[in-house]
Amino acid sequence: ISQVERITRVMNQLLAFARRRPVEHRALDLRQTIEDNLEIFQERLSHSHISVETSFAEFCPLVHADADQMSQVLINLVMNAIHAMPEGGTLRATLAPMPDRGMVTLTIADTGHGMPKDVIAKIFDPFFTTKMGKGGSGLGLSIVLNLVRDLLGGDMVVHSETGKGTSFVMTLPCSAPAGKSSPQAAA
Repeated sequence: ISQVERITRVMNQLLAFARRRPVEHRALDLRQTIEDNLEIFQERLSHSHISVETSFAEFCPLVHADADQMSQVLINLVMNAIHAMPEGGTLRATLAPMPDRGMVTLTIADTGHGMPKDVIAKIFDPFFTTKMGKGGSGLGLSIVLNLVRDLLGGDMVVHSETGKGTSFVMTLPCSAPAGKSSPQAAA
């Protein structure tokens, strides 16, 4: 059963990578999307001894994004963070406006094993994986980068240091003009 589930995941990733469905960009409350996706992993995070810290700016504009694609990005990044912390650790999700650029910054960071520079240079390549024999298809981060850049209109950079963890920092376009934001309570 686990092998069938793994094959199904890989097939779905390949299909998502190969064909694009019509994108439905709309004003999206990224804070709520993050919270909803973290809730999906609540049991797995607890079982893996991973604590979650969130930091959301008090006033953060809605982003112009497709909800399903944004969830796919978050699911891939959270799964990678879980795999990077086999002994437990901390997963951080931060959200902050960049009003001068009309963007919002979303960071997903972990306190896991980190990556050396030669690995960082390859992590977005299709079929590159550091999880050989552990179920990694090598498509997750390639798909994430494609979604963030090509389909969501944003950008993403990665910062990592061996033994000190990894941070994926995304910039995503605001739904409203840079000066208009929706109030959201800080976490």
